[in-house]
Amino acid sequence: NPGFTQITGYSYEEARGQNPRILKSGYTTEEEYADLWQTIMSGQEWRGEFQNIKKNGEHYWESVSISPIVDEVGNTTHFLAIKQDITDKKGMETQIQQRNRELVFLNRTTQLINTTLDLDKVLKVLLRETQQLFQVTGCAIWLLDDVGENLICTQILSPQSDGLLGFRMPRDAGCAGWVVEHGRSLLIDDVYDNPDCEVFGDNAARSFLSAPLQSQMKILGVFQLMDEQPRRFSNHEQRLMESLTAVAVTAIENARLHENLKQQFEQLKQAQSRLVQSEKLAAIGELVAGVAHELNNPLASTMLYSQLLQIKIDDPALMRDIDQIVTQARRASGVVRGLLDFARQHSPERNPTLINDVLKSTLDLLAYELRTNNIDIQLQLSSDVPITMADPHQLQQVFVNLINNATQAISEIKHGGHLSITTKMGRPQFYTDNDTDTFVIRIIIHDDGPGIPPEMQARIFDPFFTTKAPGKGTGLGLSVCHGIISEHDGHIWVASEEEGSTFYIELPIVEEVPIVNNESTGDTGDTGLLTNPDAEPSARVLVIDDEDSVRKIVTRILKRNGFQVDSANDGIMGLEYMHDVKYDLILCDLRMPGMGGQEFYKHAAELRVDIAKQIIFTTGDTVNPQTRQFLDEIDAICLGKPFELTDLVTTVRTRLLENGAIVPAI
Repeated sequence: NPGFTQITGYSYEEARGQNPRILKSGYTTEEEYADLWQTIMSGQEWRGEFQNIKKNGEHYWESVSISPIVDEVGNTTHFLAIKQDITDKKGMETQIQQRNRELVFLNRTTQLINTTLDLDKVLKVLLRETQQLFQVTGCAIWLLDDVGENLICTQILSPQSDGLLGFRMPRDAGCAGWVVEHGRSLLIDDVYDNPDCEVFGDNAARSFLSAPLQSQMKILGVFQLMDEQPRRFSNHEQRLMESLTAVAVTAIENARLHENLKQQFEQLKQAQSRLVQSEKLAAIGELVAGVAHELNNPLASTMLYSQLLQIKIDDPALMRDIDQIVTQARRASGVVRGLLDFARQHSPERNPTLINDVLKSTLDLLAYELRTNNIDIQLQLSSDVPITMADPHQLQQVFVNLINNATQAISEIKHGGHLSITTKMGRPQFYTDNDTDTFVIRIIIHDDGPGIPPEMQARIFDPFFTTKAPGKGTGLGLSVCHGIISEHDGHIWVASEEEGSTFYIELPIVEEVPIVNNESTGDTGDTGLLTNPDAEPSARVLVIDDEDSVRKIVTRILKRNGFQVDSANDGIMGLEYMHDVKYDLILCDLRMPGMGGQEFYKHAAELRVDIAKQIIFTTGDTVNPQTRQFLDEIDAICLGKPFELTDLVTTVRTRLLENGAIVPAI
């Protein structure tokens, strides 16, 4: 009928006499045809749907009812097919099914990517689900780096593009860059038709669909689909992709926020660890001060008694033994003094400094550590290195840090090694301008340890950056070194290869500003000891010290040198003496039980306004910052324990002469 010709495109003449298979498209299975024939041949009606093909090759859907026509005796002679075009209906059903699949996909994908806060897992799930939904060759996610200058292929799912993972390109490069710059999606039907469009991805892909990962007007990157077939993507799929990026952006931001929180938490843990370490160092500093005080008192009495014996004894053999006692006491004193000098927190104090001497004293301080680690030291200290104005304590801190680092680096790979330290004069190497006439002092410290990787050399001076294992270092040592050298208007840098590291330090040569010294030191002689122990007493001295052995030997030495001496074992007794006697000079220990030196000074100043000129303090605790501050404020003389016999007598005579007191002649 006319309806048949209208739907199929075949005219009456073309269709008459033909078999219905001219409409067959191949989509109906043989099983369905077998069911059809079995039904109608048994005399029953068959109902179903066909996806058939028109004369012009266009596919269409029809709903069909086929019934047999029988004659008078019941034999089937013909078949009657009643058909209805349901193409539009089927299209709507297909669209509804597709939309349902898409909604299920979006819901499932949202749930899956929200089950983890790991960015890598989020991106992998997103790509896997997207590839299954769109049935494409591959997909990739490009994210902008931290500074927003480059796009990085952060995750990719494509058999042809494994080498693209981690690839970086400028943010405006290629099709992905176009999406970033314009902030909207881009559909490429066929790269062969777009020769000016540069794509990065599957080399076999023809179609590309790229959408921006955009959040609150900020673009995080690009989500990209690719397929080997040209014109693979529709406008609907483009809109679906844009919807999908909204879900992806939320998951990516949550994952990044979680990662940032993890990093902040780790930084907080490290900060707490550094704080604990600082508190430990502070406690150790206090312990060192206390131990030094307890060591310095017996060392002081040992040295003074030994030196007094040296004066009295004429036996050469016994003299040599006593010389050994004095030498070893001085050695112990030097170790304690070195520890105190290194632990003390100095404000920069520029003094005439010979770099070679600072290096030698540093090696003396670290001698035990170097010896036990079998580190061979090669010194090449140039005699041409001049004196320069610098803070020797701060420079020693730099040298100690560098040498300790070298020792630890060598010990990690072998037992023993070589460390060379060189000083020389020369034009600065740090600058590119070699025409300058300026000369600098160059210190070169080289070790044969494992070296420093090139990627770390640019960061080793950064605060809190360390290559050491947790608990082995705070990451502050080299940054402090850099700061100290910079404060001295110098430079420090490193050069390292596979074997060994070399640190270079350049310091300017700063000349000393002359200072006129109007102080009169008087004639103190060579030894500070009277040739006549029975000389007539002159100036009167009060010795205050809680350490019995120190107080007795100091009193004895001063009396031997012709002074009138009284002694007290604490500040309270010393004040009682001051009420009855006017002393020309007071030697007072700073750290004593009961009333210490500072409190004694406060009360003594109420009795004598010029007490600062009549007092010399002694102490074995010079590391204490309160002690240093007190001495600086009153501008008082202080003898650090243990002191030499000649230093004691010289300091006492000098102070008395300055005050106009009568001092016995030597």
